[in-house]
Amino acid sequence: MSYALVQYCLCRLPIPHLERLGHLNIPFALHAAPFQFLQKHHSAFGFAWVERLVWRTHDLHKPYNFLRPELLLAQESSSQRLVAILTIMPGEDYIRHYASMLEVAQHAGAIHPNDGTIHCVLYPHLTQSIMTWTGLTELSANVEPGDIVVLGFVAELLPRFASLVPTSRVVWRQDSPYYGLVRLELRPGLVFSLVGAKYSYWGNLGGRVVTELAARRPRAICYVAKQGTLLSPDDIHCRIYSPTRYCVFDKGQACWRGDDHPAIPTNPLSSKFPTFDRGLHVSTPTIVEQDVEFRTQLETHGAASIDNELAQMARALTDLHEDNPSMHRIQLLPIMFITDYLRGPEELEMAVPFDLTSRNQTVQRNKELFLARAAHLVLEAFDVIQRPKAVIVGTGYGVKTILPALQRRGVEVVGLCGGHNRAKTETVATKHKIPCVDIPLEQLQASHGANLLFVASPHDKHAALVQEALDLGGFDIICEKPLALDKATMGHFIDQARRSPQLCLINHPLRFYPPLIHLKTATKEPTNILSIDIRYLTKRLAKLIHWNPCFSKAAGGGMMLAMATHLLDLIEWLTESRLAHDSVKSISTSNSIAPLTNEDAQLAKAPDVESAFKMSGYCPPSTKYSIDCDGAADTELFSVTINLANEDELRFIQRKGSPILLEQRCGGREWLPFKVSLEHRIRDGSPWQVSFQYFVEELVEAICMSKRSAFVDKATGFEDYVRQVGLFGSRVGIV
Repeated sequence: MSYALVQYCLCRLPIPHLERLGHLNIPFALHAAPFQFLQKHHSAFGFAWVERLVWRTHDLHKPYNFLRPELLLAQESSSQRLVAILTIMPGEDYIRHYASMLEVAQHAGAIHPNDGTIHCVLYPHLTQSIMTWTGLTELSANVEPGDIVVLGFVAELLPRFASLVPTSRVVWRQDSPYYGLVRLELRPGLVFSLVGAKYSYWGNLGGRVVTELAARRPRAICYVAKQGTLLSPDDIHCRIYSPTRYCVFDKGQACWRGDDHPAIPTNPLSSKFPTFDRGLHVSTPTIVEQDVEFRTQLETHGAASIDNELAQMARALTDLHEDNPSMHRIQLLPIMFITDYLRGPEELEMAVPFDLTSRNQTVQRNKELFLARAAHLVLEAFDVIQRPKAVIVGTGYGVKTILPALQRRGVEVVGLCGGHNRAKTETVATKHKIPCVDIPLEQLQASHGANLLFVASPHDKHAALVQEALDLGGFDIICEKPLALDKATMGHFIDQARRSPQLCLINHPLRFYPPLIHLKTATKEPTNILSIDIRYLTKRLAKLIHWNPCFSKAAGGGMMLAMATHLLDLIEWLTESRLAHDSVKSISTSNSIAPLTNEDAQLAKAPDVESAFKMSGYCPPSTKYSIDCDGAADTELFSVTINLANEDELRFIQRKGSPILLEQRCGGREWLPFKVSLEHRIRDGSPWQVSFQYFVEELVEAICMSKRSAFVDKATGFEDYVRQVGLFGSRVGIV
């Protein structure tokens, strides 16, 4: 914020026009009235005529929040002098906001008022009656008592609500010069009234909008918008905030504290997802005052986030509750997208990936992701859908990959089960506010409603955990490889899974990885694929300096059991075929790991499993494949090369620390990049980590919306996994 204030102000003002007016000695003033009003009543305010100057800072294709200040040229009736007028919507804080931006532009030397003073003309009657003349008073009459009013990104949320609840229906639609209203019935007795404003209800105008709508006695008001954080720049575009405590600042001082008012509205999401409540939220009249000095002051109040409207909305509802103590209190549900970080004095040189002025494809993709999550959260807050409650077994991959992916989707992790190092498990659980540590599944299911299990424990413990969850019932199960270490147990699991209505899946996420989806799309048809060559090289085994179960066949170790089904599953997905036992033509293995000692002993053990393997064969009808996998390589590389029937070639390459490459070449000529867009910042990590994030996104939506059968068709179930293991199982001791 403070870092980009000048740029923010300059891009929201007609600087080239104001500079030209200054050179022509034409004075300008700020008028708190819309253009249409001045055009209609110009003579009453001493102007012979007013005309628009062409200047747009907004997107006219947006259905809401597109009306912006206008720059006018006018002639005074008395003196015949030409003057420029910057018109804005009336509203105390909005007037102060634009006046402060003009001051910043003047201080930066971008504009030069003739007398050095920026004049502001107020229209008090317009400010006082804005809810009436803009039509909100009339439009709000169609909001029914008990509705849930949605404000903010309403145009973007409407299709997402409709998609997530296919049985929903629009029961009322209304449009006016300044607003739009859509009433969406999600089920009998539950209606969302989505109210969009075509202008910016900045600062205390947000409170006045809420006051007008609250007069209709809705059940709740939901505000989905953007804000800044004071906690960490890592939260930008990555975390959702949903505050419960508010404070309004004016002229640098706290003028209203929600903590002083018992009638403050409650947040219906806070009890379900308390981690979204990051602390005190502050609203200020302007952006300009949000500088490094103000940051220092906010820290003394313990502020966590900042914007211009939200605390004003909370204040408006609190005032209404206090004036009407017998009324049913209206809830306030804020779901906020973090777009910037307010720096402290010592952080002026800190670089952040996005700020107030960021406008690019990555920003838009991140916003789309936020809106998808926000739609889910709103529906969950009012029990339209319910997210699963997860248990993770394993503190290695479980904590590094599974836990953040679930948190990213707002899934509550109610239990974490570790191994012999309970202190480590408790530390992780405390850090991430996981309530239960090493509690049996049956107890977690009974006490916390656990219904989603991720098995990422040591390989030889998987079978017992899967069996326990299957016997209990009610758990969707996502298991790391291997499912079990013998065919009989896996066959038993297949029989139980067939009878279960729950998901019984193996974590094979590569088919959800966007670069590989682009690669598959480029093949056009699976029948076009002549050959697939896959290489996976990693240092993961070479980095181990002590004995580990991954070096033991009895413990389910070895690179084949860890990686072969991942890569075979990728081949099946690319070719849309099923590999049969006779499709494998050759398998070779090798080991380059020397004997290693235990951490607490000097006795060295030699691995009895492979550190590398190669496989080749054919999949129906005639596609040749080859796999080269080395777990003790001296580099990190994952590549997939596809040869097509037309002699074109496609390839995906990902090296650690380097950009992802998606390339194609025709007839043996040079490799050229695909013309596709890939996410960069928020999807950092290995292909398995990142693809798992996408896997979880679709998994959670499928569970929430009872679309398990559709997700099963996209994922890898127990039966498919067991068939894949059967292609090489005898080589790794699975009999």
